[in-house]
Amino acid sequence: ATSGAIREYCIRLKDPLFDDTKKKKLQVRALVPIAFPRNKAKMDHSNFLRNNWCLVSCPFAVNEATPMERVRAVNKATGRIKTTPIALVQLYIQNNILPYLPLFITRQTVVDTFSRHSSVFTNVPGPAKPILFAGKKVTSIQMIFPNLITQISLLSYNGDVHANVVYDKDIISDPSLFRECFVGELIAMGSKLGVPVPSSLEK
Repeated sequence: ATSGAIREYCIRLKDPLFDDTKKKKLQVRALVPIAFPRNKAKMDHSNFLRNNWCLVSCPFAVNEATPMERVRAVNKATGRIKTTPIALVQLYIQNNILPYLPLFITRQTVVDTFSRHSSVFTNVPGPAKPILFAGKKVTSIQMIFPNLITQISLLSYNGDVHANVVYDKDIISDPSLFRECFVGELIAMGSKLGVPVPSSLEK
């Protein structure tokens, strides 16, 4: 859905890079956090709250013209991450090499990595059933995370998925239009796959 939203948003703002007559292959990428199981035997008070994860580069499907083409392209890209050692190699470099490099190199590595990507995209599974906070039922949970680049976050809770985008207004100048494009892509995907569209999504 995000791939389609980016494509439609740029087309509607008449971005010259999305001029179909030029037939160019565009590269729009996200940094995707990949989590790994933690070794409980090695956990103590110093690392108990730490997660074991790394960031992996993944392309958005912005060159494909239809929702289903984009679904297939994203499935292929994420499948490659799951079935190859890319994430494991990245995790090893992150945990065993970068900490021993001079600080100016690691800082430059972070800048170079983030500047070559359009966003950080993360989806986190939350509680499948309602939870209580201070004795009252929690109706929804939102995940807001400011980052160096656009942050797109999805969080599931009690059968629903809550999505938020933290953006720079110089990058996404019309957030209402981006939301419209995102919702439109979800509705188009649901229509093609025979998934009913919740009334809340059509608002």
